[in-house]
Amino acid sequence: MGVHANLKINDGVGVVTFDSPGKVNVLNQPVMEEIVKIVDEIETNSDIQAAVLISGKPGCFIAGADITMIESCRQLRKPRLSQSPAKISSSALRRARSQFAAIMGFCLGGGLEVALSCHYRLLKDKAGLGLPEVMLGVLQVEEEPNAFTSWLVFLVLWI
Repeated sequence: MGVHANLKINDGVGVVTFDSPGKVNVLNQPVMEEIVKIVDEIETNSDIQAAVLISGKPGCFIAGADITMIESCRQLRKPRLSQSPAKISSSALRRARSQFAAIMGFCLGGGLEVALSCHYRLLKDKAGLGLPEVMLGVLQVEEEPNAFTSWLVFLVLWI
């Protein structure tokens, strides 16, 4: 059982619950390390036919990257924080036939990136989606700089 995320298997469905200590779920290095382990389990466990990502916090799916981590990376002039959340979730969950993000509350930045990388997104009333990192001067640039924008355009065109 992880500190930030857990996997439970229920009738062929891998339920990944994000529930970091604190008021909101944020993406930082310890969270990403746990996600990688969970992804490995999903990829190797033939009993898992689908994956559902949920939050253990009623008002927040994932609030995005840990701002303190972003600031420390700026000070150290590191080019990237870690692996992209969407890259991990899409490659890690690719074995699952269907991927769902069950969004309750707000889903921001890297959390939205994770949700968009799933096949389906289910939103509860008053769910909030956004990319606040642009206000912090942080742009989504990884090895594939246009991947996130491409997903967003593709999804909007299908609405």
